[in-house]
Amino acid sequence: MSLMPIFSPAAAAVLSVAYVTKVKEVTNDTTSHTLSSVALGAAAADRQILVNAYASMDAVAIITGVTIGGVSATEFVVNNGGGKSSGFYMASVPSGTTGDIVISINTGTGELWGAAVYRITGGAATSASDTASYNTSPSPATLTISCPAGGAIFAGGLHNDGGTAVWAEITELWDEAMSGAQKWTGAWDEFDTQQTDLAVTATLGSVSMSFTACSIEKA
Repeated sequence: MSLMPIFSPAAAAVLSVAYVTKVKEVTNDTTSHTLSSVALGAAAADRQILVNAYASMDAVAIITGVTIGGVSATEFVVNNGGGKSSGFYMASVPSGTTGDIVISINTGTGELWGAAVYRITGGAATSASDTASYNTSPSPATLTISCPAGGAIFAGGLHNDGGTAVWAEITELWDEAMSGAQKWTGAWDEFDTQQTDLAVTATLGSVSMSFTACSIEKA
């Protein structure tokens, strides 16, 4: 009797993702603001930089673009809620360990500016697998999002809650004051298995908020 070889299904290729840093500045600027010499992590030929951008400003304003190390980033998702805007942007930036991050808005004057930086290697797709946003009340901020096996989900937002945002389904990185009662928060996680309509939540007491999320897979 001959024995047929048994083949196991190949495991999903996993991205290499690292949270690098977050930077905030409290200053009044119209049109755009530059966060100078932000850490981007080690250079690599296949390095993609994902930025979760934040701005607090006039009620009708929204982030309109981001450049990373001089490279115009692709917008994955952006949102506005009560003068708070958050979004995710990614660019291929293979060289340099630091770079300027420029956040642009469409109108009015921005007062608070922030960026969280993730370094991704291993062949990330150049577009988001899925996105979600939330800018209404009540709490929790619910971001329903899918993610392929071997991918990652990133989320973040601004809120006016004097308390603490509590994340579920992905791991919180920070929840800190930007200025006064206004806070910013971020979270992310990698997934070995496919996630379909995962309800990522941030529970807080604020009724003024802007949250966004994106998922990224290996190209």
